[in-house]
Amino acid sequence: MGLLEEIIETLPAGPRIEEVYICAFDIAVKSLDWGLSSSFRDPCSGSSPAWVRRSGELIGMEARELARYALSDRLLEASLGMAALNSLIDVSGFTFQEINAARIVLDRGRGKNVVIVGDFPFLHKLRSEVRNLWVVSREPWEGQEGVAEARDLLARADVAAITGSSFINHTTEELLSYCPQAYTIMLGPSTPFSPILFKYGVDVISGARVEDPELALKYICQGASFRQIKGVNRATAFNTETVDIPYSKRLFNHEEHKVHEGI
Repeated sequence: MGLLEEIIETLPAGPRIEEVYICAFDIAVKSLDWGLSSSFRDPCSGSSPAWVRRSGELIGMEARELARYALSDRLLEASLGMAALNSLIDVSGFTFQEINAARIVLDRGRGKNVVIVGDFPFLHKLRSEVRNLWVVSREPWEGQEGVAEARDLLARADVAAITGSSFINHTTEELLSYCPQAYTIMLGPSTPFSPILFKYGVDVISGARVEDPELALKYICQGASFRQIKGVNRATAFNTETVDIPYSKRLFNHEEHKVHEGI
């Protein structure tokens, strides 16, 4: 059983899908709670169908069944499945901190080798602070090409930041296997707050929690990118067995890091 299957097995049976919003950049699903995911789809000219099975019949579907769409080879279905999965995750065992993942990458990576798997707006702000910054960013349907490009770089990394969107193209587990020595951060709206990630070597989970659904949906449904969405909190949880620095807001002095404001 792989990482994604393990997470799905922990999800509760019973809750039903109440709302589904499949939008340009993000997907929102309501079942036990609200769950988000990035929204990807296969090229329209591709050989595989890009549409979602049971479209128009998703409301009322058992949420765990929809979460199993995360295993689909169709990118849009897998995106939807991750949002459904995140809507079922029990986060009661986590202590969240409001620390931007980019600041953790900066703090941990200053003067070291940093690998970023994914496309994030804060990348240019890291280059002057780290020894080496290697970025691997591919189209979602080029997952295996991205893994091949990242493999040797991750083996050399002191810090690795991996997008939670790697769950959508099913590359997460392989990517994590290539960086056993790196301090590893998984980030982005698709990232599930599951302690099973810690078992696979993740040190920090940085994802999204919907605090104001009405406000968040207004942005999501009008084509906002994740960075533009209001009503969503960026939440971070640490693996307490591996963290060795007492992270708190004092570590990120606003004057000291003013140049990095916005990351």
